Amino acid sequence: MKILIVEDELVIADNLSRLLIKYGYQPLLPAINYSQAVDRINREKPEFAILDINLSGNKTGIDVAQFINDHYPIPFLFLTAFGDDDTLQKAMNAKPFAYLVKPFSKSEIKPTIEIAVMNFKFRQQNSNSNKKELLTEAERKIVSLIAENKTTKQIADEIHLSVSTIKNHRHRICAKLELPPSNNALLTWVMQNW
Repeated sequence: MKILIVEDELVIADNLSRLLIKYGYQPLLPAINYSQAVDRINREKPEFAILDINLSGNKTGIDVAQFINDHYPIPFLFLTAFGDDDTLQKAMNAKPFAYLVKPFSKSEIKPTIEIAVMNFKFRQQNSNSNKKELLTEAERKIVSLIAENKTTKQIADEIHLSVSTIKNHRHRICAKLELPPSNNALLTWVMQNW
């Protein structure tokens, strides 16, 4: 599993990377701030993220979590030295899948990642089963064709509708599924949930 570490303390990021390798994960080059994190997420498509809440710069790990929530359905956990109620509340609003307070022991990392992945899958299953019910029969047919990796043109030809009608259906499907209106977001959701 490819894991992005967003941590501005390079010693911690390096130690965490080595620990992840030991556990069989594939850590990406760590990001030290929001813009590096967003760039790595967009380019390298991690499957998991470990986010320090306090980062150098104006934006925090909570901002990175919001970006993930808005654009890529992947699990993440917060890693922070701040366990106060205010920080915890802000972090919880970003809906993390786990939370780890520094200093942490090496033995906590792997189980915390596994719990986060399990929580992510559980949340996705519950959320997606309800979302599927929101789709009309025609929209479910389009989603099933997307799952077969068919293009918009191929879908239009198969169900005898115009390409623009299929595009409109895709936008409505994204809205119902609370996804950003992009083919990548919809395709990712379909591959994970259909």
